Amino acid sequence: MFPSGMQQQMDSGRFAAVLSRSYEEKEIVDIFAAAEPSQVTSVEAQRVAVYQFFNLPISDAGGDA
Repeated sequence: MFPSGMQQQMDSGRFAAVLSRSYEEKEIVDIFAAAEPSQVTSVEAQRVAVYQFFNLPISDAGGDA
């Protein structure tokens, strides 16, 4: 998820775009909507996915690396 500044101002931060490399229209989702357990993951898994998405070294992801 990635909330844009304009999106945050329009909906008070309730909605965010799904992070994607596509330049096509982004999918906007309600970040407080109910989700199936199979659709969620840990904060650590999300952190790793974001660092991989932006091609950043995982060891620099904060913490004691």
